[in-house]
Amino acid sequence: MGKSFTQILKNAAMAILCISAATQVCSADEMSMDYLTDDAWDYVYPYDGISVNDNYRVGVSVLFTPEKLKNYAGTTITALDLGWSSPETTGEVSCFIRTSITGEDLSTATGTLSYTNSNMGKNRVKLDKPYTIPEDPEGIYIGYYVDLQKNVRSLPYQQWGPFYSGTQFITNLSFPDENGNEDWIELLDEYNGNKPTRPLYISAVLTADEFKEINICELNDFTYPRIMEIDKAVASQLSITNKGTSAISSIELTYTFGDKKHTDKFYLSAPIEVEQFKSIMVPVYAFGTGVHTLEINNINDEPNDITAKYEYTVVGVPAEVGSKYSKRVLLEYFCSENDYNTPKYYEDILLPGLAEYQDKIVVVSQHLDDQFMLGDDEATWMLIDFADGDIYSVYVPNILVDRSYMPTQVSSGTPSTPAQSVFYPDYAWMLYDPALDTPAFADINVSMNLDNNKAVITVNGTIEDGILPEGENLYLTVYAVEDDVWSDDQEMPQDADFLERYPDGKYCHQDLVRTRLTEQYGDEIQGSGDYTSVYELEIEEDWNVDNMKVVAFLNRGIENGNFDRNVINVADCKLSTTGIHGIANGRSELKVVGNDIIAAGSDVKGMKVYNTAGMQVSSKNLPQGVYVVIVETDGGVVTSKVNVR
Repeated sequence: MGKSFTQILKNAAMAILCISAATQVCSADEMSMDYLTDDAWDYVYPYDGISVNDNYRVGVSVLFTPEKLKNYAGTTITALDLGWSSPETTGEVSCFIRTSITGEDLSTATGTLSYTNSNMGKNRVKLDKPYTIPEDPEGIYIGYYVDLQKNVRSLPYQQWGPFYSGTQFITNLSFPDENGNEDWIELLDEYNGNKPTRPLYISAVLTADEFKEINICELNDFTYPRIMEIDKAVASQLSITNKGTSAISSIELTYTFGDKKHTDKFYLSAPIEVEQFKSIMVPVYAFGTGVHTLEINNINDEPNDITAKYEYTVVGVPAEVGSKYSKRVLLEYFCSENDYNTPKYYEDILLPGLAEYQDKIVVVSQHLDDQFMLGDDEATWMLIDFADGDIYSVYVPNILVDRSYMPTQVSSGTPSTPAQSVFYPDYAWMLYDPALDTPAFADINVSMNLDNNKAVITVNGTIEDGILPEGENLYLTVYAVEDDVWSDDQEMPQDADFLERYPDGKYCHQDLVRTRLTEQYGDEIQGSGDYTSVYELEIEEDWNVDNMKVVAFLNRGIENGNFDRNVINVADCKLSTTGIHGIANGRSELKVVGNDIIAAGSDVKGMKVYNTAGMQVSSKNLPQGVYVVIVETDGGVVTSKVNVR
């Protein structure tokens, strides 16, 4: 990935630069360049970071690549800034700079690391001999040795930095290699699938005494929709850092696909100041299916001094193809009976935001680690898959919208997963409208034949030829879903509103995935054109068939990256045999007669109706829309959602 920044070192006074492992926040006369991340730091979090299981002397080191150093040729490293996260202990360090991790010391330093209220874990150690970066630099390893105490977290690393391989290393001097030499290994997080750890807090402070002007703005990452209409601008998220002394007010981007090229210049709504990392919304284009290139050409009308490129791969859908297919969206709500936010997020946040999208969005609830989970907690592993193994990005409740990145949500950094928080109703359009605007290139239909306790499900449709990358097939996933599933095991929020709604603590789940009729990520459909698949569903005794439906969708496969497993289209079909527009829950029956909601049943004791704003309303003469209905019966309290058409 290319980088870019603007740098001016003034001749009138000696300026100071910082090359940092985790970016240094500098004074007015200072600058920084990182080797991994661009989240500026001037303190560390106490009691967090690396620990050892016994008292050991260890070494840690980070790699600054030639690409990072070349724009600082002629500057001199004079000191190191190092992090320490243990307020109760100190660390005596022996520092080094080397061109190979076990090579000769080019410069050294000694000092004491501590965490105090005055330094907030940030310690400066002056080098014994300054090191000047040559005109054609090699990569350099900057690190130190320190004694660590058992089970004390002393060596901090950033919580939100990116993962990059081959840049951070550690050695335990008590365990040399077979030749008795230091055994340096890559620093990995054993609790997170042995991924590289977050960036360590190590910075190199440099000085320069001659004028030097460079235009570079680092292109840190790019997050974009994976399916787009050809030649149509779509919003995307570009993460960049200004590494110079001049604010960036405009950038020029060029998009390339084969012999097709398009250039956009646009002015930022607010300048990106020196050392500022920022995620901005920019247009992105698809000119076909395949690998495209995004490049930052100019900054403030000046050419880049380094190449700043990002390759992005998209599925391009011609407008005439997208217009052939009606589009519906799949929303997966990940929740758990063990999480007290599950009912509140569903009823007060998710459901009201769906009020205007009832016929356009199909909802399924994926349960984690409770009595309703599928298999060996499939939904948890699915969220981990969609976070690309990053367990720190997995939480509930959250949602997947078409298992895709939605570009209207700008985060402070680069998203690691398409799963995201439930949006409040006023902002739900930011997720749903882009999903509905994503072109489809296939359709899907579901029908069923119910005979006693067995349903035969038929799914068919057409997949457009020549859209997907060569050799890629779509997959068909089919769920059986049930509404109004009663439970007394749901953790509940302890606020007055919910205690009033559910005085007996019992709760009815909606859109509950009862079973899956296909492989977890779907059954592969070979090629394009027409397809048909038939499944049998055995109705279990504790399921209420009149509350059930089948949800089927076409999706890209698990072999793709976590942002490339998109849902193409979705359909559903009720299993009800009654033909009555209503909801049965086993103890009572809700019916919609005209614009009235009626609760029938001998054990009905009372009923409350709430609109999508959470306000209690009359059950009579209701406007069209979705309502939450709470029925109190002799057997408990049941919550249902009802659509008045």
